[in-house]
Amino acid sequence: VQTKLDKLQIVPSDLCSDADFIRRASLDVTGVLPSPDRVKQFLEDPSQDKRTRLVDELLDDAGYAAWWATRLSDWTGNSEAQLNNYFPVRGAASKFWYAWLEKRLADNVPYDDIVEGIVMSESRLPDESYADYCQAMSDACREGDKEAFAARPGIPQFWARNNFRAPEERAIGFAYTFLGVRIQCAQCHKHPFDRWSKEDFDKFAVLFSSVQANPNIVSRDARETRDEMMAE
Repeated sequence: VQTKLDKLQIVPSDLCSDADFIRRASLDVTGVLPSPDRVKQFLEDPSQDKRTRLVDELLDDAGYAAWWATRLSDWTGNSEAQLNNYFPVRGAASKFWYAWLEKRLADNVPYDDIVEGIVMSESRLPDESYADYCQAMSDACREGDKEAFAARPGIPQFWARNNFRAPEERAIGFAYTFLGVRIQCAQCHKHPFDRWSKEDFDKFAVLFSSVQANPNIVSRDARETRDEMMAE
């Protein structure tokens, strides 16, 4: 960091005060301001490691998982409007998405594992039959059992959004969420000040052409199983 600042001839700010630190850290980690009593306690603490201990305290707070699950829901595209009809109960899909993220943040799951659970997600578990999958999802929706869904290894809703059908749409969403790149302009043309060409975009979009995510279409075997369940 110092090397880059020197190169740009930027003088870094001085070390912030304890009052600034507890305010900024609390907002960044938990999304809320610290209580007056906690601020007073922190300012009166003479120990040299109190900032480190404060960060550890904030990361152990339930507000950390709740706040960052909200932010990650936004970045990954959690939208009930785009998940209409994914589950039999309206509102369940987005709530389960949030619960899945919150559990992993609370459990301190590494970010690469969280991303893997999103990108590589599948609706059914390896040994889960279609009938068992339907039963598990119906139970989760009926009972509002967010914890049961959050325990599953992935959130297939990421790929099943209504605005995520075409490979081009998936390429744009994936680049924004996981690469921090707004690549949509390259879908039509090569901007003179952008590094991404239309050819780059087309090649990138091909990567997502094999993704299958349509909650309203099931295989023949699944339809037969569903019909048998309904008959019973």
